[in-house]
Amino acid sequence: MLKWVEQYDRMIRWYERIKNINHGILHNRDSRFYEDEVHAFFINCYHLKDWILHDKTLKIIEKDKKLKDFINNSSPLKICHDICNGLKHLELDKPKIDKNTQFKSRHYSLELGGEKLILSAKYSIQCGGKTFDAFSLATSCIEAWKDFIKNNKIN
Repeated sequence: MLKWVEQYDRMIRWYERIKNINHGILHNRDSRFYEDEVHAFFINCYHLKDWILHDKTLKIIEKDKKLKDFINNSSPLKICHDICNGLKHLELDKPKIDKNTQFKSRHYSLELGGEKLILSAKYSIQCGGKTFDAFSLATSCIEAWKDFIKNNKIN
């Protein structure tokens, strides 16, 4: 039986990929690949809630309510919800913050590292009239999940 920790570990692996993209990675792919990696992080991050919800080995009282309250009280995870569902459905019909949440811009830097080209890619997200750095938002989402796990003693 699959357990929530498998999805948590997957989310962390996606986070490590976007951390590398943010800080600098060998540039050997089409630039759209890197944006796909960022998208995949937010999709996997938000869907950790489904894995926790459906993991029958977790004995959390009122699990569904706790997860809903947790996400509804976490600005980073509400934005994550809007990113995830906007990407998944093309158009967001039930936003937690803003139906127009979207990746707004990207900035690429290239430098020569020895004989190799190193790319750093920064993405910004527009949500609720504000602009967020995608990597900083991803970091905040990870911290929020860590708090949920600790506060509910599920690790």
